[in-house]
Amino acid sequence: MCSADNQVVIVGGGIAGVVLGLTLQKFRIPFKIIERYPEGGADGGADLALWPSASAVLRDLGLVDETWWEDETYRVRDSYITAQGSGANTPDAVLTKLNMDNVVGVGSTGFRLVERKKLLGQLRRLLPAGCTTYNCTVEKVSSTRGGVDVAGCIQDDEDVSYTRTITGRIAVGADGIKSSCRQYVVDGKDTPIRFGGETCYRGIVHLDAASRQSHRVRCDGRTDAAASDSADVEGAATAAKMAATFAANESARPESFTLLYGSKTRSAWGYIDGKRTVGFWFLKQLGEPTADWSTVSTVWPEPLRTFAAASAPEDVSSYCHAITDRAPLSKWSKENVTLIGDACHSTTPNMGQGACMAIEDAYVLGVLLKTYWSQPDGHTEAFYQYERARKAHTAGVQAGSYKKIKLGQLTHPAIVSFRNFVLSKLNPKTLEAGLTTENCFNIQPWLDRAKSFYAAEAAF
Repeated sequence: MCSADNQVVIVGGGIAGVVLGLTLQKFRIPFKIIERYPEGGADGGADLALWPSASAVLRDLGLVDETWWEDETYRVRDSYITAQGSGANTPDAVLTKLNMDNVVGVGSTGFRLVERKKLLGQLRRLLPAGCTTYNCTVEKVSSTRGGVDVAGCIQDDEDVSYTRTITGRIAVGADGIKSSCRQYVVDGKDTPIRFGGETCYRGIVHLDAASRQSHRVRCDGRTDAAASDSADVEGAATAAKMAATFAANESARPESFTLLYGSKTRSAWGYIDGKRTVGFWFLKQLGEPTADWSTVSTVWPEPLRTFAAASAPEDVSSYCHAITDRAPLSKWSKENVTLIGDACHSTTPNMGQGACMAIEDAYVLGVLLKTYWSQPDGHTEAFYQYERARKAHTAGVQAGSYKKIKLGQLTHPAIVSFRNFVLSKLNPKTLEAGLTTENCFNIQPWLDRAKSFYAAEAAF
């Protein structure tokens, strides 16, 4: 093995990997990010949630423009849980209304929604030039006490593939539920990917001309002006109708998120930015994924049918995926390799916690690496302390999210009625307190430790 460079090799250039890179950048620890998609090709995804802990980390790492936070994120102050009406003329029933400011703390930055593409793009602009190797698929991770080698297959602009090995002191797997680094850590004794029993269809809809122009998808592949003009005319008419629907919903329930229990479905939709120009939608439906949206969506309630029709499956911000997770690992680290985000605790998307936990992981690990980096084999202690700090919280979120997915999948009429009755009778403050306990990780000690490092660096 080659002598290891004193750098961190980050496998995965999504939210988790980029946040770790930004944290290490603040602490002057060298790093290299390996991303399997081409540059700009991994900027898809639809909606994600930011709990206050994640927002605090992002602000500390440089995302401090208050205009960006106000314009590009949507603050949720109230959360409604509703049940679909029994007939076409029967209104949906509100089972409970939760005050999200009570959940996250009245003085906090709030519970926010954001478009993944916009957030990831903003964070990547804060990275130093040349720190990411794109279009590289990791094939092998090998480690000794001296360092780590990460071998990957790179495809260049002319579709020529070649193998490159990136050497570092440690490697961090931020490469998702099918992580290559995870396979090294578990040494072939992994837990299986568990299908949650349902599929999530989701998308982003653009409600004004500027946002449509920047995200326009040409399904027929044509790029001529006539095709674009024709698409614009039709798209503008549809967007105007959707904009009116979103505006009416916002007027009735301002700064809110509504989850609707339907027949074998759960769904939600609403604004995702403070400018009220972009909306999100999702629908979770029992069964395996079906690529033909036009067939699947015919049984969905309105306005979801309209949103689905306006969200091209070819767009990386609109897609369907099987809902899966994996049982918690007994260990996240092995020798010179550790894991963050979905690579070590993939979670079903029911509590808005996937990106948030990845951000927390990356920041806590970065602070601990700074704490012990100057010591021989200091990463070993950093890995140990990192797991101690994060395992209990992430396991609790995983378990709570899986329970919620099963609660939403009830189909027997009597049991569904009982669930809805209980939700309608429970004191909202009890539910709010439960959400606080499940979701709110205390990031403040880690922010304080980071500030002490910044102060010492400035004094030096």
